[in-house]
Amino acid sequence: MLAVSDGKAITLDSIPDRSFFKAGSISAENRIFASAIHEVTDENLLILRAIKTINERHERCGREKISELTEGTMFEMSPGQIRNRLDKLEKRGLVLKKKGKHGTILTKDGLRILMANGDQ
Repeated sequence: MLAVSDGKAITLDSIPDRSFFKAGSISAENRIFASAIHEVTDENLLILRAIKTINERHERCGREKISELTEGTMFEMSPGQIRNRLDKLEKRGLVLKKKGKHGTILTKDGLRILMANGDQ
C-alpha cells in the first residue's frame, strides 16, 4: 500500500482514495488491512498499545492489566469495558484472546496497525 504522511503517524488523509488503485492491483489481504486501518479508533489504539506493552514485559495480559494502563487517559476503561472492546478487536483479527495464563496477544495485523500508526 502506498501512503505518504507529513508526520510520524499515518492518518486517513495519508491513504490514497480508491480511484488511485487499479482493479486487481492490491491483494485481498491488503484490502482487508486497509479497511481495518480506517476503522481503528484512538481508543482501540490505546488498547493495542497496552497489550503490546504488557506482552513485551512478558506478563500475562488480561483485562485488569489493560484497564490499569488506561487509568489517567482520556479513554479510561473498566475491565468489563475492556472485555467488550477485546471481543470486537478479536472479531476484526487484531488480537487473539487465549485462555488462562496465556492472556491476550496481538496478531500480525494488530502489530501492522500499530506500525502504521508510528509504533515500533
